[in-house]
Amino acid sequence: MTDKKRIEEFLRTDVQFDLQWADALISKAKTALKDAEYQWEGSANANLICIDRAGVRLEPLHEQYASDLLLSHDSFILTLENWKKKIEADRALS
Repeated sequence: MTDKKRIEEFLRTDVQFDLQWADALISKAKTALKDAEYQWEGSANANLICIDRAGVRLEPLHEQYASDLLLSHDSFILTLENWKKKIEADRALS
């Protein structure tokens, strides 16, 4: 599975349509950018999300992936912000 497909699956399975959860993850990634000592881990549906000074690591909770996915803070934040925009646009059309 490509990184792009894995990120799309993370958004669908772990973030879903929860804008507050997306905001919380964005906030944690931004905090890690500013504070080198910051560490946070949280379980979602399919991944353990680890955020620290090195970036964001998605660890599979099940055997569906061969390895962890590592993302920079900036790419993780941008991905979540774009996901939020998509959800908000879809809701506006409903």
